[in-house]
Amino acid sequence: MASRYASQRSPIVPGAMLLRAIPTMAVVRHGDDHFPELLPGITLVSAQSQHDDALLMIDEALAAAHGGPSALYAKARAALRTRPVDLAPTGDARNGSATVWAVSGDEFISGRLGLITTCLPEPWRGSLPATGVVLAVPRAGLMLVHVPTGDGLARALGTMSSRARNEYDDGADPLSPFLYYISAQGLSQQLSEYGPDGARLIIQGPFRRVYEHFSAGHSVRRTD
Repeated sequence: MASRYASQRSPIVPGAMLLRAIPTMAVVRHGDDHFPELLPGITLVSAQSQHDDALLMIDEALAAAHGGPSALYAKARAALRTRPVDLAPTGDARNGSATVWAVSGDEFISGRLGLITTCLPEPWRGSLPATGVVLAVPRAGLMLVHVPTGDGLARALGTMSSRARNEYDDGADPLSPFLYYISAQGLSQQLSEYGPDGARLIIQGPFRRVYEHFSAGHSVRRTD
């Protein structure tokens, strides 16, 4: 499903609005409360399905007749919360510490960044774990999630990084090839970058203590 922007010829249907992530650089900001950037470089906007497209609503003037961007965003958030998601382990399900969950279901999965605790696996659903979560959102219809719980963290990060890059390069409506960390306090940071030598983890900030606790004995390239 490709994405395009709402216009006078593409009417907004408030009852059909959901949330969808797009690269922050594509957003013309009219106020931080309208379009929150929930991960570095990724911003959530109101959107609706129209034919084979996701119609993105980022125009303040078009939204004015429907209560403004903030009102549409709130309605879209409430509607998205009621939609089901598919949560499937993609790692070794027998070793929970290394399991990566794939969250999918439709092309609005990326909007779940604003409701991340609702799509975490049990027993963490409903609140952020004390160790935080690692995320990848390579395209609009897929999210990868890992909860650090044991010494499988390094393996899980490698699995996520590889899949995120492949999905970003080959999937429809790409968002970001990077890994991200969200702490228990809701603070986010980017965990990976790409250079001539391939992917590199960025071990700093709140994630540093988590990584060093669970990855003792594993080598890592670190930036401080």
